[in-house]
Amino acid sequence: MTTLLFSTQEHLRARSKGLLRTLSATLLAVSLTAAALFGMASPAQADVRVADIVTGSGPDTTVVNPVTNKIYVSHLGSPYILVVDGATNVATSIPLPGLSTGLAINTVTNKIYASVNGTILAIDGASNAVAVVYSGPGVGKLLVNETTNQIFARGGGPDSVLIFDAATKATATVAVGTYSSDMALNPVTNKAYVTDADSNTVFVIDGTRKTSTPVAVGERPFHVAVNSATNKIYVSNEQNSLSSGYIVNVIDGVTNAVTDIGITDAPGALAVNEKTNKVYVSTGAYYLSELDGATNKVRKFEYGDFLDSPVSLVVNETTNKVYGVIPNRGKLIVLRASTGVFEIIQVGNWPQVAAVNEVTNKTYVANQTGGALSVIDGADAPPAFTASQPPVAATVGSAYKYTFQAKGSPAPKFSVYAGTLPPGLTLDKQTGVLSGIATKAGTYKVQVAASNGVSPSAFSKWFAITVNAAKNDFTSDGKADTLARDSAGTLWLYAGDTGGHFLPRVQVGSGWNAMTSLVAPGDLNGDAKPDVLARDAAGVLWLYPSNGYGEWYPRIQVGAGWNVMTSIVGPGDFNGDGKHDVLARDSSGTLWLYPGNGAAGWLPRVAVGSGWNAMDKIVGPGDFNGDGKHDVFAIDTGGTLWLYPGNGTSGWLPRVQVGSGWNSMTAVVGPGDFNSNFLPDGTADLLARDIEGVLWHYPGDGKGGWMPRFAVGWGWGVMTAVL
Repeated sequence: MTTLLFSTQEHLRARSKGLLRTLSATLLAVSLTAAALFGMASPAQADVRVADIVTGSGPDTTVVNPVTNKIYVSHLGSPYILVVDGATNVATSIPLPGLSTGLAINTVTNKIYASVNGTILAIDGASNAVAVVYSGPGVGKLLVNETTNQIFARGGGPDSVLIFDAATKATATVAVGTYSSDMALNPVTNKAYVTDADSNTVFVIDGTRKTSTPVAVGERPFHVAVNSATNKIYVSNEQNSLSSGYIVNVIDGVTNAVTDIGITDAPGALAVNEKTNKVYVSTGAYYLSELDGATNKVRKFEYGDFLDSPVSLVVNETTNKVYGVIPNRGKLIVLRASTGVFEIIQVGNWPQVAAVNEVTNKTYVANQTGGALSVIDGADAPPAFTASQPPVAATVGSAYKYTFQAKGSPAPKFSVYAGTLPPGLTLDKQTGVLSGIATKAGTYKVQVAASNGVSPSAFSKWFAITVNAAKNDFTSDGKADTLARDSAGTLWLYAGDTGGHFLPRVQVGSGWNAMTSLVAPGDLNGDAKPDVLARDAAGVLWLYPSNGYGEWYPRIQVGAGWNVMTSIVGPGDFNGDGKHDVLARDSSGTLWLYPGNGAAGWLPRVAVGSGWNAMDKIVGPGDFNGDGKHDVFAIDTGGTLWLYPGNGTSGWLPRVQVGSGWNSMTAVVGPGDFNSNFLPDGTADLLARDIEGVLWHYPGDGKGGWMPRFAVGWGWGVMTAVL
């Protein structure tokens, strides 16, 4: 793991051209034995913020001991070190004689070192006992070589670096530049690298020989990071060092030879993944750059505009994730380097630095304003579906939408694992949205998989989607049609052209004036072709099965005694079982649901409303409000048009007024999506005839409202039924 940590003062100088801020110096009157400000009861299944731990004023440098699972935080405005138990998030404090300007840890000896008022303090990780191990000229940032048990401290004298042997207490001081902005360590070679922005130099500090060697680099070098596995050192420069743009310098740790890598935007913070030999650079406010340590090729990962680039980066080499801290938005960006996918996590106020515990896969973010340490759980987890099965019914020509949901880390992607989706429907692999407009009737069995690279993948249960024929498509061309009976009893088919108009009409029957009610309910016999229901004067209910070409198979009696019904409506699939149903109002005003059994018969009827005799007309349009459930229109005696949204399970959502003045209409019919060539596709429309015999098309907008109406026919006053 490679982490870039530096103080707030250095951030301010680094961004003096564009970003100024003020930290609150007010000490927090809090009990540091408190645990998190908030928490989540269940383990996280993705990179999520699971707790905020109360700290002192201006929490800054943060270091982690993965062996003991403890986190140590220094502060800009509070004279103590905060110690957090990583298992419980319980925090305690270790008093200091002043404010700390540097913090480092030796996980081998379990010692934490803090620079305070010109001294180096050693804190025993087991007992929290504090001892002064060095006193001299002021020291700032600290680095520890756990192999040699040496401490490299910026300072120790004017323009110098102190090398302190923690075992023998021996000290040595080597010279560096006038402004040493950042420092990084190669523990294998026991060399530290210090950038000096004023002299365009990186000083190589040999901890064994106690020497300092200047290496010329780009203009205003500010950040530095080391890959100890390849013995290469990476330096980002604040200003243009090439006529074509910015550069990152690569220093060979053996020869000190320098190579330049061109970068489009100004490079900032650096972090290294030694396992993959990749270097990550904060470049601009839109993306991170990845440098290939073997080829020096540059790859960009875009995460969006957050008005600033990350001020610090840290890599979790175990999960191959890169974490970037963006102060002005209180954000932590998480790059999954293997896939290039970003996550954005809201943390606290003005975060500055992050530290990772690769053993627990938790990341800790110090938020300097407000005094809190955000805990991010980054444990990967296999996917698991969290949403119920999708709706079982769809209709040709009508919109269908369902979102599969699955938890997991990384975020799962979705695919059709087995079976076949209905033609016209597609599954979005990223979002899990199954949507579209079905184009072919039938029953389709499908199984969906969710996968994220963490075994095992998740699989939905097998589910079936029954696609019903378009409610009024009597010609099998996928377009909504209209039937009309004239005063002579002739039944005419007006085929729709998908543009909201009719093709030339065709006679499809005669003698239909013997019928007292005509309804287009959709497919009632399960052959994927829409049928017609007709009630004769004796109250017998007849089913006229369509052959799909504007003609009828022999009629079938499907009921008797229906002359007690004052209105018969075909709403489509009202109860959500994939079969078309019928609604009928009796003389007392009770509205009955007759669920279709899909074989030209009925399941037991159910009362779904009372007081409906106040309605002059009742119409079944299909799905009008775009929620995938079939609805009903009703016009009361005052001419108000009401939408009664179906809930998909034989019930209603609250009704909504969607029109007025509809008592001027002498016939209203819901043909389905009558203008399917025009957006929004798959939305139910209405046709309405006024007292002058003009037939108007009212296109639905798919959201429970209307688009502008237009006339589609004249002389329709001769028709005694429109369906």
